[in-house]
Amino acid sequence: MSAALQLPKTEMTDAEWQTRCELAALYHVVNHLGWTDLINNYWEMFDEITASSLVKMDMDGNVLGGGGKFNNAGFTIHSGVYKARPDAMGVMHTHTRAGA
Repeated sequence: MSAALQLPKTEMTDAEWQTRCELAALYHVVNHLGWTDLINNYWEMFDEITASSLVKMDMDGNVLGGGGKFNNAGFTIHSGVYKARPDAMGVMHTHTRAGA
């Protein structure tokens, strides 16, 4: 890992940091593919999401890290899928005009 990608000393594991980096990259891919229609209510556009700006939550909706704002409806959708499908390793939904 380069010095530019190093985090300050925290409780975060290397695996969590890697997962955050991959999820932030997914936001950028979604933006690049035009799947966003620029809809994001939490002040960051999809191409502005970083590994550090993501919010970590448990399955009960408690914020465990990141401390930023989060979308209750998004949490409900995603946690519902994870609870119903424990084998799911990731959940994504978009808000395109075509989907709305």
